[in-house]
Amino acid sequence: MTATATTDKQESPDLDALAHDTQARLEELHEQWGRLSLDALTDEPAASELAAVQSEIASAERLLEQARLAGDERERRKQEAQRAAEEKRRAEAQRRAERLEGELRKTARAVDQGAVMFGNAVVGYLAAQDELVSAQRQAGTQRQPDHLLGSSLESALVHGLASAGVPHRLLDIGGPITGVSRPLAPEEK
Repeated sequence: MTATATTDKQESPDLDALAHDTQARLEELHEQWGRLSLDALTDEPAASELAAVQSEIASAERLLEQARLAGDERERRKQEAQRAAEEKRRAEAQRRAERLEGELRKTARAVDQGAVMFGNAVVGYLAAQDELVSAQRQAGTQRQPDHLLGSSLESALVHGLASAGVPHRLLDIGGPITGVSRPLAPEEK
């Protein structure tokens, strides 16, 4: 492991500072190289010092390249972590959507069952009303209905929906409701 490598427990190095410091050192080394170049041709100690400077330059250039590659890798890992987080968020949202779709299907079945129950109750009401009218005719006491049955059923349906908390904007069944929403059965006194 090199000096710039880190483990999960170590703090990530400041690559910009590392590159800046290394670049500054490279400039110093290049100045030394220039000063030593002429003397190194005739002086053995200067030639040895120049070789050491050239070796340090090569090391510094490798360190700069490593810092650049490390920066690229850091960015790649950051983007990968962001992609993974986004995938996780989407997967969680998908699981939630699937669960909610199941709940929606369940409540839709309950609405359908309620509608059938309402329809059955209306059929029963109509049958009872027909029997009442027939009996009143036979007794000679038939009276005219106070209102149309269709609007009474609609009014009763809207009343039931509103009583259950259905938003008012959804209560315009077949067009705007005219009249008052009220139960079909008269209130008992």
